[in-house]
Amino acid sequence: MLKAWHEAQVSRIELELQAAALAEMHRQKEEVEEDLSRYTGLYEQAPACYLSLSRSGRIDGANRAAAALLRQARAELIGMHFEQFIAPCSLPDWRGLLARLDRQGKPSAVEVQLQEELGGAYRVRLEANYNARNGGCRIILSDISDWHAREMALQRAFAMLDSLDEGMALTNASGRIVSINPAFSQLTAYPPAAVLGRSLRFLRHREPGAAFYADIWRSLLCRGSWQGEAWGQRADGGEFLAALSLKVMRDPDGRQTNLLAVFSDITQRKRAEMALRELHRELDTRVRLRTSELAQANAHLRQLSAHLAEVKEAERKRIAREIHDELGQNLLALRIDISMLQARAGANHPRLRQRASLALENVDATIRSVRNIINELRPAVLDLGLHAALEWLVRDFAVRGQFDCRLVVAGDALFERIDAESGVVLFRIVQESLSNVLRHAAASHVRVELAEEGDTVLLLVEDNGAGMETSQRDKPGAFGLLGIAERVEAMGGALSIVSAPRDGCRLSVRLALPARA
Repeated sequence: MLKAWHEAQVSRIELELQAAALAEMHRQKEEVEEDLSRYTGLYEQAPACYLSLSRSGRIDGANRAAAALLRQARAELIGMHFEQFIAPCSLPDWRGLLARLDRQGKPSAVEVQLQEELGGAYRVRLEANYNARNGGCRIILSDISDWHAREMALQRAFAMLDSLDEGMALTNASGRIVSINPAFSQLTAYPPAAVLGRSLRFLRHREPGAAFYADIWRSLLCRGSWQGEAWGQRADGGEFLAALSLKVMRDPDGRQTNLLAVFSDITQRKRAEMALRELHRELDTRVRLRTSELAQANAHLRQLSAHLAEVKEAERKRIAREIHDELGQNLLALRIDISMLQARAGANHPRLRQRASLALENVDATIRSVRNIINELRPAVLDLGLHAALEWLVRDFAVRGQFDCRLVVAGDALFERIDAESGVVLFRIVQESLSNVLRHAAASHVRVELAEEGDTVLLLVEDNGAGMETSQRDKPGAFGLLGIAERVEAMGGALSIVSAPRDGCRLSVRLALPARA
């Protein structure tokens, strides 16, 4: 019985131990299942892309991120061959990775390009390690298309900077040069080894002074950039003038990280500009000198023109007087003699009387021609005053042109203030204006007005004729208006002509009057 009791105690103890072992095994199983569930959740929800491949290269496991990257449903991925997602150009790299897989578990990595229509990603990084359980491999995929694009853009930017003709230097936050382009070395004759780590100030040739640096820093602090010119010195000792541009480079937080300096050699351009400015100054001096000479020549020409007008008027007066005194008297004496001969011939000599009559008619015609010539040269009525001369001139042209020609004068007191020289000028202007109307205007009405406006006399000659265009005033051979303008300018007056085709013409002249006594 004691032996049976001992056996029962041993059995009870064994059962208790087995129960405790089973409980521990159940607890461990629960922990393993919990860890597996946690691992599965992490595997499924991980942002990284995980794939599991069999020995044949087919996918036998994938998480959600991998399915999203490859743009396939997870159920559809299982059993698909992974190579069908890789672009043909990257297949040798992928197969080389498989051949390099270490059976000891060491990972291997490669960058490949995926099929765009299948995978959607442009470029990925594959990290694979050997899976001893099935002889396949486990893969982590990382999409590096954005990084690759940034890297390519950065390479293109550096290639562009290297191809620029302008020198470029990049400094760090402390102002030390960390990078230069080939143009920098070409312009300064400094190799990169002699430049990197130095401040940009080592290039200065002429010390610009504190104000120059203060302006630079003020501009960099306020605007983040500065542009100007500065003298520099090459490695061989030669100097150059540079067009310099500074730009502050900042990180996303706004802190200054780098300073970009871009400069180009403008020495030859500056020298050319200086030579051009010197040439401009010389040309300006010559132009001013020539302008002064032309102004002086124009003044002399005006004086000469005024003098010629005076001489012409005096010569007209002299010729008219000589014709009147000499030729006129001779013609008058000849007419008296022929009249006496005609009277004596009487009825006894009809043929002689007829011949005398014809001769008398010729003499009368000659006297009229001489009188017209004298009036054209200088009418004697001018000696009676400007008013009488203008009235005679207006009546004469009204008869000759068969049009209505009127003279309007604002009082006789005006003529008392007009001196002899101004009177002759006004008479000639009216005479030339009426001649132009008679020859070109085909007018039916002409109005000549003389009025006093303050210390000036205003002369108006207005018609309702055909008018004229502006170009007709300056056509070759049109010296009438030019002569009027010259005489008015010589007298210090002002001339104005308003005209349009088929709208008549209005000529106005203003001359200064002597001060009242």
